[in-house]
Amino acid sequence: MKPVRPTTLKRVLESCGYAEVAQDECCWILESNGHPAVIPQTMALVPIDVLESILGPAGITEAAFTALVEKIEAAPHKQAAS
Repeated sequence: MKPVRPTTLKRVLESCGYAEVAQDECCWILESNGHPAVIPQTMALVPIDVLESILGPAGITEAAFTALVEKIEAAPHKQAAS
């Protein structure tokens, strides 16, 4: 696993059924079935320890996360739209 941009993490979670429920200048808050995920927007990259704290409770494996990140990063024109 490697650090990723906040927008990439947001798109990964959205592709796994999470929906944005709130946003401020610092964070996005996404939720799926009562499980919240807080994504810091102000970091250039989300560090691995933060990723693990979000992905573990979300039930997203490292392999699934890596595959989704590769798919998202392969489409930079869509990344900019987030």
